[in-house]
Amino acid sequence: MKCALSGDVDPGLILYLIKSCGILPSELETILYKKSGLLGISNISSDLRDLENAASQQKGDAKLAIEAFAYRVSKYIGSYFVALGGVDAIAFSGGIGENSISIRTRICEQISCLGVVLNTYVYTQKESSFCITTEKSLVSVWVIKADENLQIAKQVYDFVTKENSPNQTSRADQDS
Repeated sequence: MKCALSGDVDPGLILYLIKSCGILPSELETILYKKSGLLGISNISSDLRDLENAASQQKGDAKLAIEAFAYRVSKYIGSYFVALGGVDAIAFSGGIGENSISIRTRICEQISCLGVVLNTYVYTQKESSFCITTEKSLVSVWVIKADENLQIAKQVYDFVTKENSPNQTSRADQDS
């Protein structure tokens, strides 16, 4: 069974699949959590790097999966743009946002109606954070390096120092 992006599935479909097709809830869980999204569309991988490679070789539905992914991100940016009454900046971060120039370009082209004007020159920079739009752009778009290890360390530090604060009771005291 070919699966769509699970976030775009009408919730009524779940009930239909259970009642009319006899699909068990555990099977639906596997479909939604493991076989949908990029893998469900491409039948190749859920890893965008694999899909970009497969698309360059014209394999399967890799290009369709990439287009669907970029469309969905663009749709969410547009909906938040409207909900917020406009935005000053958009940030790409994490694995795809930091590393996939082609995905960032595709998304920015799709949201150009919001006033995004890309500066293709800066696309090759390897700085930790950099702007990828021109001065003519009504919305600045940034690539921001994610530092998950630093964030985890900060949260652990905050947790440990809060636990040992004189104003806090220890876990041992709470258990008594």
